[in-house]
Amino acid sequence: MRQNLALIIVCLLILYSNQTYAFGSVYVNHQSTNPSLFKRIDESNQKKLIVQSRKQATSMVKKQYNARVLSVVSAKSNGNSGYKAKLLDKNGTVFYVFINAETGRMSRS
Repeated sequence: MRQNLALIIVCLLILYSNQTYAFGSVYVNHQSTNPSLFKRIDESNQKKLIVQSRKQATSMVKKQYNARVLSVVSAKSNGNSGYKAKLLDKNGTVFYVFINAETGRMSRS
């Protein structure tokens, strides 16, 4: 009986030493004290993007400004991810538009 109890305790200790705990959307291995080793698995906390591609951004600015699109590149403005478009209007004026990927809002500069 004592041998069985000792075996059960040893098995529990082995299981406990490899235990992984789940806290909300973060899995944490109790052996790891380094926060950089935590693995975030919850994708719902990530920002959903209205503008998901350069092609979509190109189409949006072309319709909004009725101008020729010269180029569209990934860019950041005030910490917001998006796209910067270079356009040419009918008068020959070159101008730039920032398209916020998260909101879809366009701002001419």
